[in-house]
Amino acid sequence: MLSVLQIERLFYHTLNTTRTSESSKRLAREDWRNLWLWRYVARTINVGGVRVYWLTTKGATEVARYLGRPLKGVGRLEWVRRPIWGFLTHDLSSLDVMLDLVESVKERPDFNFLRLTPELHLRSKHTRVSYIDLNGKWRERSYIPDGILEFGNQSKNTFVYSFEYDRKTENPLRVASEKFLPFIKFIKSPEYKVTYGVDMGRMLVVTTDTHHLFSLKRAAEKALGSQARWILLTTRDSLSHKSGMMSPIWYQGKQSDNKQVAALG
Repeated sequence: MLSVLQIERLFYHTLNTTRTSESSKRLAREDWRNLWLWRYVARTINVGGVRVYWLTTKGATEVARYLGRPLKGVGRLEWVRRPIWGFLTHDLSSLDVMLDLVESVKERPDFNFLRLTPELHLRSKHTRVSYIDLNGKWRERSYIPDGILEFGNQSKNTFVYSFEYDRKTENPLRVASEKFLPFIKFIKSPEYKVTYGVDMGRMLVVTTDTHHLFSLKRAAEKALGSQARWILLTTRDSLSHKSGMMSPIWYQGKQSDNKQVAALG
């Protein structure tokens, strides 16, 4: 699922510019209108002023053929998923932030971007975790972050980050109980090791407000103790396609002096 602006950004070489050229905009809209007319993609008319595209079974079949994936059951692939309308604004905003994080790594030749898996796809292959919440109650739930980002370096090491975009809509202690605690169980699970090939990871939390950021940091430290060091937090205003993973804009859990660090590098 991608908005028109995200399509322009990903496929029409607009990531390194401050604005999209009018010719690129026209080309993107013409190309994707033709894909829609030939039923390779479906689209909304407009949701909140935004047009969104996603693959149909016909389109997914072509993608699977191109990637050498089995064609049987292609309609059940994670690619063929209608947007969840109640989460559309949040999902598009989350993807915008993750694209900034991906782009920020392209400035460094010693690191490379490997894969971005958005929440909509993670829902089809989520991990169940069991843990004790902040009230001392035993809980079991599916761990589904807003996305997972994977990067590599020249030594062929892989770095995996769960991503959460927080718009200040939930109590920080609830976030700690429903996101931070399950995350720690997730990165220690056998499924995590099998899927990502590593036995450690970090969580990136981007929020819309500095005061809320520190509330989340305190909640992480209360819930996780020393393991809160795996939680990195910053604000949306601190991010751009140039300042992201490699820049010291992240607050780290259990760091008492609040010195900001880079998430990668």
